[in-house]
Amino acid sequence: MCLAVAACVWSLPLWGMGIRADAPLWARLAHPFVHGGVLHALVNVYVLWQLVFFWPVRLRHLLAAYAVACSCPAAVALWGGGAGVSAVGLSGVLHVLLGMLMPHVPCRRRFLSALLLWSCVGWWSGCVAVGLHLWCFACGLLWVSAVSCLSTASTLRHTLVRWLRELP
Repeated sequence: MCLAVAACVWSLPLWGMGIRADAPLWARLAHPFVHGGVLHALVNVYVLWQLVFFWPVRLRHLLAAYAVACSCPAAVALWGGGAGVSAVGLSGVLHVLLGMLMPHVPCRRRFLSALLLWSCVGWWSGCVAVGLHLWCFACGLLWVSAVSCLSTASTLRHTLVRWLRELP
């Protein structure tokens, strides 16, 4: 966790990193660790810090979120942002985590309103890849839903097996 935070604080030159149509694999894998500016890095670190205190983010959550953010299609990632500009930053990873957190939030309407407001502000500013954020949030929500269904199915299976063993 400390390495992720430390890596995100740095505002490095882009060096061709990010999600775009002609990006090599290494550029896709490095994009969460590169930011377009100090303010961008600070906002991402602040949100990560808030997530860690609100919800126990484990290494498996971070790895899943990182994999989803790096696998976002370029056409989706760049929708809503400047055409041909690389999507960089930890925002995608954070939106996957926010999607995973969604079922656990007691005030979902307020949570979604705040998320929508920030997405609209980014979209109107023209410097945020809204497609990346929406893709990552939806994937995080699907991920937690699938895990929930699998654990429910496993619990049901164990209950049925226990009941069958109890039959005379």
